[in-house]
Amino acid sequence: MISKVRYGNISFTGAGASNVVERIGGDQGDIHFTGIGAYNKVTNSASRGSIYFTGGIGAYNKVERRGYSGNISFTGAGISNRVISKVRYGNISFTGAGASNVVERIGGDQGDIHFTGIGAYNKVTNSASRGSIYFTGGIGAYNKVERRGYSGDIVFYGAGFYNRVINVTHKGNIDFVGIGGYNLVERRGGYRGNISFKGAGVANHVVKQLGLAILILLVVAPQYY
Repeated sequence: MISKVRYGNISFTGAGASNVVERIGGDQGDIHFTGIGAYNKVTNSASRGSIYFTGGIGAYNKVERRGYSGNISFTGAGISNRVISKVRYGNISFTGAGASNVVERIGGDQGDIHFTGIGAYNKVTNSASRGSIYFTGGIGAYNKVERRGYSGDIVFYGAGFYNRVINVTHKGNIDFVGIGGYNLVERRGGYRGNISFKGAGVANHVVKQLGLAILILLVVAPQYY
C-alpha cells in the first residue's frame, strides 16, 4: 500500500506473509498500522506525521520515520524489530518483544525514546541534539543503551547478562538500576553530568569522565555514586 498525496493518512488493518505500507513525501500524513505478517515494513516520509504500529507478529518488523516532525508508537512482537526515526522533532515509544530489538533516534533537534521490551539483544541509541532515553526491561543476553548529543539523560531499569550504558553529551545524567553478569556504565565528555548506580553483577564497571578528568570505579557489589 502506497500513498503519495500532499495531505492524507493511511489506515491499514490486515494479515499477510508480507505487509508493506508507505507514505511517501507530502506535507502531512499519519500511518495507523494493525497487522500480522512474517515481514512488515512501514515507512513515512511526509514532512509532518506520525506512525502508530500495532501487531506485526512475525519474523521481521521495520518501522521508519523521515521528515520534519512526527512520532513513532510501536507495540509489537517479532524475531527482529527495528524502529528508526530521522525527523527533526519527534519521539519514539517502543513496547515489544523479539530476539533482537533495535531502536534508533538519529539526528534532529529534539526527541526522546521510551523503551519497554524483552529481547536477547536490545540496542537503543539516541543522537538528537536534545532528548533522553528511558529504558525498562531488556531481559536478555545483551543490552546496549547510548545517548549522544548536546543534552539528555539515560534512565535504565533492566536485567541482562551484559548491560552497557553510555552517555556522551555536554549535559546529561545516568540513572542505572540493574542486574547483570557484567554492568558497564560510562559518562564521557561534556561539562556536567552525574551517575546514580544501583546494581548487582559479577563485575560492575562505572566510568565518569568530564572534560579531562576521569574517575574509574571497579566494584563487585551494589554501590551508589
